[in-house]
Amino acid sequence: KPKELLACILASLAHDVNHPGVNQNFLIKTASHLMKINGNTSVLEQHHSKVAKSLIKESGIIAHLSLETQDDVMQLVEDLIMSTDMAQHQTYVNNMKTIMVTGYDPENTEHRKIVLRMAMKCSDLCNTARPWSTCVQWGKLVLEEFWRQGDE
Repeated sequence: KPKELLACILASLAHDVNHPGVNQNFLIKTASHLMKINGNTSVLEQHHSKVAKSLIKESGIIAHLSLETQDDVMQLVEDLIMSTDMAQHQTYVNNMKTIMVTGYDPENTEHRKIVLRMAMKCSDLCNTARPWSTCVQWGKLVLEEFWRQGDE
């Protein structure tokens, strides 16, 4: 469906927007402002989702769509960004396994969402599938993030 494709593209582009450079556990343990605003569940994903939805709204990129379609796109953007929370990883994997066993129905909205969530997770975790030089660069950035957390 076109609105699902649009939401997937927007969520993929924005799923780590305004990332503070530290992980969720660090934000919770240091009682950061993001944890205070978003609670201690999916702290980063909630933040990324709020910023992404604000940017999408402010940009007017979906203003030409009906209000109902805009709401559907924004809701799916949030859903897809939330699916990148590694604390919920096994739940998403199990949901995918279930439809692989029971059969995928492309007319079933929930089945399509499960597949889109899994595609989002795969793209979020794909660093090791990139060319070695790119993989190493990203790996170094992640290590730097971990070291910064230890310093704070």
